[in-house]
Amino acid sequence: MSQNTPPEPTWSPETSPAGVSASEVPGQQPEQPRPAQEPAPAPQQAPRQAPPTDPKLDGHSSGPGAGVWAALIVGILVLVVLLIFILQNMEDATIHFMSWTSSMPTGVAMLLAAIAGALVMALVGSVRLFAVNRRVRKLEKERERIKSTLR
Repeated sequence: MSQNTPPEPTWSPETSPAGVSASEVPGQQPEQPRPAQEPAPAPQQAPRQAPPTDPKLDGHSSGPGAGVWAALIVGILVLVVLLIFILQNMEDATIHFMSWTSSMPTGVAMLLAAIAGALVMALVGSVRLFAVNRRVRKLEKERERIKSTLR
């Protein structure tokens, strides 16, 4: 279905919207016809530039920061507390594990148990770190591929 709409009236600067010529309006001088203006040239498009990227993603860190020093201080404090614990728990304890039997100070036995637990956690954590590092390398390659296609 098309609607029939009447054509819009056209008018120029010499003609008012009412269709009356400017020379017919009393008190107004007829305007001289103006030369047709050329349309403004289309703005030049700048060459496409790659979007700005985060410099932290493109570069490497400059070195250890305050976090490393804080961790070092905390580690030293933990060692001091462990040393005090071992010195206060010097009575012998007999340890039975499967067919092994050992006698050692209680503090040393607990320290060895903590070290064994830390080694197990490090093993589990390193498996996770390897998986995360592999994923990061894959994403970095994909990011470089995308950056090269955008250029």
